[in-house]
Amino acid sequence: MATDKTDEEQIESIKKWLSENGMSLVVGIALALGGVFGYQAWQGSVRASGEKASSLYQELVDAVSVSPIEKLSEDQLSTGKFIADQLKSEYEDTTYGHFAAMFMAKVDVEQNDLSGAESELRWILDHDVEDSIGMIVRQRLARVLLSEDKPEEALKVVEEADDPGAYASTYEEVKGDIYMKLGRTNEARQAYQKALDTTVDDATKPILKMKLENLAPPTTIVAGNEATGDQSDSKKPEAE
Repeated sequence: MATDKTDEEQIESIKKWLSENGMSLVVGIALALGGVFGYQAWQGSVRASGEKASSLYQELVDAVSVSPIEKLSEDQLSTGKFIADQLKSEYEDTTYGHFAAMFMAKVDVEQNDLSGAESELRWILDHDVEDSIGMIVRQRLARVLLSEDKPEEALKVVEEADDPGAYASTYEEVKGDIYMKLGRTNEARQAYQKALDTTVDDATKPILKMKLENLAPPTTIVAGNEATGDQSDSKKPEAE
């Protein structure tokens, strides 16, 4: 009997606890389930968003891709710009938005629209771009600025890169080209030499080597002979 009473008391205690805490328990469970399903919904949204962005980017590539001997029509350019603007607007801080701007910058250069290319590349740098992509963008922007005869701005762009890393060789070559444009030949020579020294995988760069060789320091001429630090071949006074 005592046992039955104890069981009844336990049941009553449980009922009382549920009446006092039941709502918080339900809410807790709901929140937990909501978090799980909410996370799953978020994952699905991200996946769907990525698929849409990927599809849009492919449409962009298809819209403005032509063979090397063909020229883009006004309709193709207009369509490409419309899709790129949509990607940049809806996915501005994503790789797809950045790639869209890079692609249109390439198209602008091919169309000899350097101002348009500069605008696209600067947009990327202003929108939370990954370091690896940003390094490529800076190089391209610097070359566009050089073509626009803006070497000072080009130099500022490459100097803002903290650590080019794997792009050190190409960065130094771009800097060398900028220094040449500015008439700073000594610095250009140093940059080209550094670009050659930091070349990865023993890559051959004949154009880079040619740039450096064209800036070889002139040989000093002394008394009609080349000064090499050893004047043993110079004419000695005849013995009397």
